[in-house]
Order: sequence, then C-alpha cells, then structure tokens
Amino acid sequence: MKIVLHSDGPLDVGATLARYRIWGEDPVNVVDGDVFRALTVDVPGARAAAVGEAAVFEVRRLFGLDFDLPGFYRMAKADPVLAGLVEPLYGMRPTLAPTALEMLVGSITAQQINLSFAFACRARLVRRYGVAVPAGRTTVWAFPEAAALAGARVRELRALKYSTRKAEYIRDLARAIVAGTLDVAALEAATSEDVIARLTALRGLGRSQGVRASLRPRPHAERGGRPTAGARVGTVPEPRRPLLAGRHAAPGGARRRRHRVSRKLSIPILGQGDPNRPKDIHLVGRYALGIDWTDGHGSIYPFEFLRRACPCGACADLEAPAATTLWPSELKKLDDGLRVVWADAHESLMPWADLRASCRCAACTGAH
Repeated sequence: MKIVLHSDGPLDVGATLARYRIWGEDPVNVVDGDVFRALTVDVPGARAAAVGEAAVFEVRRLFGLDFDLPGFYRMAKADPVLAGLVEPLYGMRPTLAPTALEMLVGSITAQQINLSFAFACRARLVRRYGVAVPAGRTTVWAFPEAAALAGARVRELRALKYSTRKAEYIRDLARAIVAGTLDVAALEAATSEDVIARLTALRGLGRSQGVRASLRPRPHAERGGRPTAGARVGTVPEPRRPLLAGRHAAPGGARRRRHRVSRKLSIPILGQGDPNRPKDIHLVGRYALGIDWTDGHGSIYPFEFLRRACPCGACADLEAPAATTLWPSELKKLDDGLRVVWADAHESLMPWADLRASCRCAACTGAH
C-alpha cells in the first residue's frame, strides 16, 4: 500500500524530525539519512483501508501535519517575542506522540534529567519491552504496550537506569491504562482542563505532563475529523523540490479560487518613505520569500502563493502543479515590482503595492 500525505502549509521535514536524533537514538522513530522510518499501527484482521487509516493517523501526528502553521504565523508576526522566530524556524512543526502512553512515558523519563540521558533510558525501555521489526537494513521498534509495562518489576526498570520513583510512575501509569481507570481514548475528546485534571490525579504526573498531553491540533478536530491525506512524507525535500501543500489535492476539474488583492487605504505621510517600497528581500527557509518594507514591516510569501498570485491569471488555476513550477530559478528586485522567473521558464512581474496589500500577517489582516 502506498499512501501520500499532504501538509497544510509549510513543512521543513529535517527541522521537524530533528528531535528524534539530536539528543540520541530513538529506536521507535528512526531517521536514517534523509528517510524517516516509524512503525505503523497494527490492526489484526482488519482490511488494508483500516490499517492505512491507522498509519496515516500516526504519521500525521509525528509530523505535526494538522497544526495550522499559517494561522500561527499570522498571530506570531504581531507578537514582539514570537515574531523573530518565524523566519529561522519556518516550516518546523511540533510533533506529537501517536499514543498518550508513549508521550507520558517519555515525559516521565525526561523529568529533571538531561535529554541525552533521557533518550538513552527510553531506548533501553523500548528494547526491553517493545517489539523489533526489521525495515530493510534498519530495525524499528514498536513502543511497548501498556500490558507489557504494567507487568514490569521496579528492579527491571532500575536496571535500565530509571530511578525507583520513575519506575513506579511508569508501571502505575500502565496499570491504570490496563485497568481502565485511565481512559486514554477519552482524553482525545476531553477539554484541556479535563485532561490536566485526570492526569495530575495520577501519581508521578504533574501539570506539565497534563498540558503536554492536552496539545493537539484543534482546528481539524472542531471541523469533525482528520484532514485528507496529502504532501509526500518520508524523504527530506531537497532544494528545488518544495513540499506541496494539502490544498493541491483538489479533485480533477475543480477550479481554483484566484488570489484577490485587497486594496488598503494608503495615505502618504510627508517626509517618510513609501511603505510599499521594499528595503530588503531574502529567502525564508527553502519554500518562501521574505520582504522587509521601508516602514519596518516584514512579510513572508510562500513560493506557491507567489506563483498563484501571478498577474497573468492562468497560474491561479494550476491544478496540482509540479514541484518545478513552484520553485523560482531567478528573483530580481526591479523599480516597479518583483520579477520572478520560475523553473518552468514562466515569468511573473508583481507590483510592490500588490505584494504589500496581500501580506497575510495578523497586523495586516486584523486577526490579532
């Protein structure tokens, strides 16, 4: 079975998956060169569709694909603290553990110790109680089931370098899940306050674990279900191979809505530079262009947005464009606008005033 996933907004795969290797080995989530390998959910006796749905759910959480990153950027651009982090971390997404047990065990493991030692302890735990599955030349381990950890003895966990208290916390957490006193499935639908209250009632789990467990992408859940699958996930994209956004997967024949430039009222202020003139142009990550304007404002334009905003009009209706059509081969700052030559030789000339008017940050849209 081959499954292709879409990312709703930018995705820097390398930065997003860095957490699985920079502090040590993670046998459950293996980053091997530019390939990410994770063990999918096993659904015994189920048809391929059920297995595929479970696997997609895991991958979407591991890559943080359901978070509304464009919406976050609009908010962050208007925040004095967060604004400076948008460009250096553009496309990096928060990752979520596929199960509450895996997240909580990892959180308990990392309490009051450095992350390198925590990763080493967790790796030993996975190898002791998990299941190994060969994946080509690499072995990927399934995270231990709650029943396996519930039956663990404290001295066995102590041998894995866990403290006595942490060993008891992990064992008791697993036993609560097996006994049904902690319904992890119900946590998915519970409010953040309820999640925090239920978890902090357990021994060894504090508010920080409750807050972390309550993190999940709200917008899609509120719309009733997971988003459709979309950008190809698994290989770190190289330059000139931008990751396509989820909205590219529209059914054949569906017409694209053209980008409309909202004309904002602009009153010139004598003695001050034209706010529609750029001061600096630079790349933001691998998939976007940043423009600093003369009035100090900064805007970020994904390459896909620029291509679809091309004044020719035809580019707005491109259906599932190839990666080469979304990558510029030349960017030139002209007096009257930005000239873009795309990899497929198409040219766009975008007036500065139109670009400034199409800035989607919270300050420009009023979405504070």
